[in-house]
Amino acid sequence: MKPDNLTIKQKADLFDALMNQQRIIIESCNGVGEEKYQHIKLEMWTRHLSAETEECKDQTKFGRTVLNQYLSTHARSIKRRGISISII
Repeated sequence: MKPDNLTIKQKADLFDALMNQQRIIIESCNGVGEEKYQHIKLEMWTRHLSAETEECKDQTKFGRTVLNQYLSTHARSIKRRGISISII
């Protein structure tokens, strides 16, 4: 299936899967929240076999916050430029 042919529900499911990784660790970021340029380097795990420490939970919470801001800013920028949003 082409990304342009995904339904809103399919796109929402992909976004939900992205945001609900067990671990999201931001390694570096720059310009998050700025429409002209954003950069994120992150590590994501679908599952982690060891016990979750508070530090790991805090890193993941922060990672989700940064990733959400990054994606929200990018989506606004794309809409302003009249480009259709595709996932994958």
